[in-house]
Amino acid sequence: MEHQKKLLKNIQLNYYFSFFISFGITSMWVLYLAYKGMSLWEIGLIEGIFHGSSLLFEIPSGAIADTYGLRKTLIVGRLFAILSGLLLIFASSFWLLSLGFVLSALSYNLNSGTNEALVFESLKANSIEKTYLTVASKMNMVYEISSTFGIIVAGVLLDSYFEGVYLVQIALAILSIVSVFRMIEPPTPKNSEKKERIRYRDTLKEAYNILKGNLELVYLMAFFAILEGVAATFFFYFQSYLDDLKMPGYFISLLVFISCLFQATGSKCAPQIEGKLGKKGILFWMPITLALLLLAAGLASFPLILIFYVAINTLVAILAPIASDYFNQLIPSEQRATLISVSSMFYSFVMIILFPLIGGLAEIIRLKMCFILMGIFLSGLVVFQFFFTRQKQR
Repeated sequence: MEHQKKLLKNIQLNYYFSFFISFGITSMWVLYLAYKGMSLWEIGLIEGIFHGSSLLFEIPSGAIADTYGLRKTLIVGRLFAILSGLLLIFASSFWLLSLGFVLSALSYNLNSGTNEALVFESLKANSIEKTYLTVASKMNMVYEISSTFGIIVAGVLLDSYFEGVYLVQIALAILSIVSVFRMIEPPTPKNSEKKERIRYRDTLKEAYNILKGNLELVYLMAFFAILEGVAATFFFYFQSYLDDLKMPGYFISLLVFISCLFQATGSKCAPQIEGKLGKKGILFWMPITLALLLLAAGLASFPLILIFYVAINTLVAILAPIASDYFNQLIPSEQRATLISVSSMFYSFVMIILFPLIGGLAEIIRLKMCFILMGIFLSGLVVFQFFFTRQKQR
């Protein structure tokens, strides 16, 4: 009983951990790479390299967490974040910056599914896993608040010492490691019922078999990966759009700050929205809304496009905890980190294709036209899903 109460402290400590890992340059890295002298095409390639690396690391990193422990994996992930930050501060060439993003991808992979798995298993050990959506929405709100503070710092340093943001990120990575040391490893069937170490290869094999027999989980992973990938591409290239308009750093920082406030509110309201719409409503209305917002952003004048920018970011903030809850409710404990990593792999696959493609198109046509094309693409997927669902019901 005492051990279970200690596990609940993991939730509070994880809020600190989430704050530390979300603070930094991540929301404005397109401007950082431009500051380092990269063109839009090179920026697109570096993002493609990041997600290509992420694609390679995703499932192995999750399997490592399931095999060797969640806390250890979180700590190793933060160590790679420190190495990445150091390299990105001093790098100035395309290849060194790309290597910095490869290390960043490895850090992200080691922490993404692992962080969620630790929280869910801590709740499950106390038989309150049904509250995960509420906890996940709070976690996502912490992400947004932390990102907001990071953007304020980035805006201050943008025109003076942009590399300084990575120094802050390195310091916070050290603090995040301290918070993990205060956590305790939650029990799973693997580490509570079996004393011997299960092999890494067996973990991957079990995960594959679960996916093969759970098409609903595969569909949900692909569905949310496409939505989040399209929205993320818009978010990052929108910074370049503002830079083309010669918007000062403080204006971009203020805009992203305002957007983060709405995103934090959206994350907080995610359980209520999911409760009203239900799973069918989420899967139907969310892609339609995102497609319409992208089309509107591509056609709108400058003042209005800022509103659509905030709306798109808020929509994704609502989706994130809902997607995490859907995934975790369908995943067994002993494969949780591995299979959550699979969902990130889907996202990486979308970004590998989409981000360099939009970067290349942006060198030929206007960025606003690229936003319209993304809206049309998503509209086509909505139509496909509608007819596919009707055919399946017949």
